[in-house]
Amino acid sequence: MMNLKHRKTTTLSAFGLPVLLAARAICGAAEPSADLEALKKRLDQLEQTVATQSQTIEAQRQLIDGRVTPAAAQDDAAGTPKKWHEKLDLAFGATTVLQGSTGVKRQFAAGGNEFDASLSLDVALTFPVSEHGTAYALIEAGSGCGLDANFCTLSGVNHDAYGERSLRPSEVWYEHRWLDDKLRLRGGWVDLSTDFDRNEVANCEHSQFLSSGFVNNLAIEFPCDNGIGAMVWGSPCEWIDLGAGVAEADADWQRVGDCLFAISEIDFKPKIFGKPGNYRFYTWVNGENHARICNPTENGGEAYGFGFSFDQQITSTLTAFARYGWQPEDVARIEQACSGGLQISGKTFGRPDDAIGVACGWALLGSDSRQLYALSGARAGDETHLEVYYRLRATEYLEFTPDIQWVMNPDGNRDNPSFGVFGLRARLAF
Repeated sequence: MMNLKHRKTTTLSAFGLPVLLAARAICGAAEPSADLEALKKRLDQLEQTVATQSQTIEAQRQLIDGRVTPAAAQDDAAGTPKKWHEKLDLAFGATTVLQGSTGVKRQFAAGGNEFDASLSLDVALTFPVSEHGTAYALIEAGSGCGLDANFCTLSGVNHDAYGERSLRPSEVWYEHRWLDDKLRLRGGWVDLSTDFDRNEVANCEHSQFLSSGFVNNLAIEFPCDNGIGAMVWGSPCEWIDLGAGVAEADADWQRVGDCLFAISEIDFKPKIFGKPGNYRFYTWVNGENHARICNPTENGGEAYGFGFSFDQQITSTLTAFARYGWQPEDVARIEQACSGGLQISGKTFGRPDDAIGVACGWALLGSDSRQLYALSGARAGDETHLEVYYRLRATEYLEFTPDIQWVMNPDGNRDNPSFGVFGLRARLAF
């Protein structure tokens, strides 16, 4: 895009305009004639052209500086509102993951080592209903369960696997903003995990880590699927955000309100030695009835917990992250979950759009789960998960990501052998 802050208008020069205005004044003092009237009319047209161009340039400057939305800027510059279909923003993405396993024993997985693939498609539609209101719809499709269908782990190896072949809407909501976007309210068919427990370098299976243990906190029992709900976020100052959300815990759209999932979060956004960071703390409760680990016939009531998600830029090319979560051991197999790692920008070696990610996570079993393993004759052990990826930006719209994972004590069982997963992810998005 041309840098409009340095754009010059050539209609009238700084010197020519005063001269023409002076001539107009002189001509106005003389006896009117047809030629003089034509000259005055031409001068009026030139003045109007200058004023119009000044307004247009100022609107474009505001658009570049981010002080107005593109739709509002174009409406102001053109003088007429855009049509509804011209304001519609469409985004498309397609992700395919091919993975193979190594070291898998048949006593752990009947098929042993395998190669599996998965495909996911997503189409997002954003429509500015008003100056401060936005409607959004996300439609997803996909096929393939990935390697997670072949063996059990606590953390998963392919969060992008969609499962059985299907096509369905995933999110449909309306969001309104006040106070220069410092306060926003969203309601409808929502996914709370998009705004809570976020992380700048470990939060997206499409472009970052593939394991579910690095996409979100394993010790948060988010609703089993997206459902009706709402969230509100406010920014009392530049370095603090406050949020709260609620949604159906079972996401079945029946008897709404009987069991709810609720979460609240406070985010601190300091700059440490001039480098940005995010420090998020949250608490949550899931109102579904939970069976107790050691006695499945006994109702354990609701689940609850707390956790945090940190990311901090250390240098211009290095960012670190950490997560931790806790939930009650009597109703959840994973009592505690923690993870941490690094993302290295490709700017280090002359490829600014590439990235390297390294992470390690632990899923820690509660004492009730350990007791249950002992009763079955197995040896309980905390699952450890390692993952390394390299994201290669091939073109503006296409990325390839080789990915390697290693899982120890899979499914929390010391008797299950450690195994590795190697794969390739391709992502097309525009």
